[in-house]
Amino acid sequence: MNLSLKFSLVVVLLLAVTLGGTVWLLPDHPGAPAAILAVLILWTFHRLAGRRLERIAKVLEGSAATGGGSGRIGDGSRDEIGRVCAAFDKLAGELEAERRKAEDSASSLEGQVQERTRRLEEAVRKLEEASVQKGRFLASMSHEIRAPIGAILGYAELLEDARTAPEDHRQALVSIRRNCQHLIDLVSDVLDLSKIEAGSLEVERTECSVNQVVKDVISVMSVRAHAKGLRLEEAYLTPVPERVVSDPTRIRQVLINLVGNAVKFTERGMVTISVGFTPCEAKRGRLEFRVQDTGIGIPKEKLELLFRPFQQLGPSTARRYGGTGLGLAISKQIARLLDGDLTVRSEHGLGSVFTFTARCEVAAGTPVHARPSAAVLADSGRKTLRQGARQAMPRLSGRVLVVDDGTDNRKLFRHHVESSGAEVEVAENGREAVERARAASFDLVLMDVQMPVLDGFEALREIRSLGIKTPVVALTAHAMKGDRERCLQAGFDDYVSKPVTKAALLEKLAAYLPGSRAQEAEP
Repeated sequence: MNLSLKFSLVVVLLLAVTLGGTVWLLPDHPGAPAAILAVLILWTFHRLAGRRLERIAKVLEGSAATGGGSGRIGDGSRDEIGRVCAAFDKLAGELEAERRKAEDSASSLEGQVQERTRRLEEAVRKLEEASVQKGRFLASMSHEIRAPIGAILGYAELLEDARTAPEDHRQALVSIRRNCQHLIDLVSDVLDLSKIEAGSLEVERTECSVNQVVKDVISVMSVRAHAKGLRLEEAYLTPVPERVVSDPTRIRQVLINLVGNAVKFTERGMVTISVGFTPCEAKRGRLEFRVQDTGIGIPKEKLELLFRPFQQLGPSTARRYGGTGLGLAISKQIARLLDGDLTVRSEHGLGSVFTFTARCEVAAGTPVHARPSAAVLADSGRKTLRQGARQAMPRLSGRVLVVDDGTDNRKLFRHHVESSGAEVEVAENGREAVERARAASFDLVLMDVQMPVLDGFEALREIRSLGIKTPVVALTAHAMKGDRERCLQAGFDDYVSKPVTKAALLEKLAAYLPGSRAQEAEP
């Protein structure tokens, strides 16, 4: 029995007792009607208050059933019950707001969980794709490395055979050199990619001839093109400055990669390098190189894969044409470092057009020609001759200490230096180098960095501690960014990275040997 019913029964009982007693005991008493009226007022008040309390009870029960805040009493009176109802409605509103806030928070949290789950699934998918790409790359890289090494070993065995004719010897040496160059290019690509990913690949800004860069590329790639019966031509789309300020080495690298791919994937027809120039602000402009071929073309669905590292058009294409899928990815990044871009248009079966752009500055006092004039070509030819003269084997003089723990390297470097006219002594490690430098005077020390017993850095410190000021050139197989700086900071006078050609080695040594001169040496 609830409170309202109990209260009603009490009021009814009191009313009955009061009314009955008044009528029975004092029927003629003048206060009898007033008592009856008071009882009726009490009864009316009770009914009204009871209904309000009953409504309050129902709202409270509903709120309890739904977790609070779902109902309002809505009693607008200002008496005590009204104030209680107003306080309850306010509390219910606050509870409702908190409930909605909690629901929104839960919904947001659920959304975050779903988003993170989606990202995790995407990351797992990309990781799986990367793993597959890594496997393909390693397989391709293994093939690209093992194939030239196999050729080198095979031709080396051929040279060891006393029955091999001298002409075969020459062909074997050419093949060995070509395959070694392939390995060097492959390592360079991997190093460039590592530098790009580390954000440490740098470009230089130097004055150069656009025409000469194109001529160099055609000169390098013409043998490969002619071997396949292809025409390799150049064309000029617009007037081009004779000389600009940019990075000719990186531009040449990109063009050689693009032309090499064009020749590789073209069986008949031609490959064209087109050059254009668009002036921008004062003394600045944009170079544009288009490499167009009549090759197999690229399906539209494969175009997006071209500029991704380790990606190729497919296993069959990789098996037929070879390659690691690094060249275009590296070229794309180089183009961006040159404030340009590398794009492609292609139609399957009809060929491709790669467009490479690069920002540049026009060299001071440089005219712009629609096509290089005879004077420009003659100047380029004289420049080529001057470059050739600088590349000729210099004659050396003086005494050189060659320090390397590799027997073959010591023999090779000794042969190069002695054949150019200098006297040579050798040491197998850093400790022996220190002792020889203490016992005799040398004009130059060529020292490997990584050696047993005492490495190049420690040996240099001991040599300098003896007061010996002889120039020391570091010789190392490390070629990453920072290796040169590390050697120079350690006190080496210069730096040469392996592998090094004879011409590059002798040119470096000639800069430190007194009396050396640039002229043709005996091969």
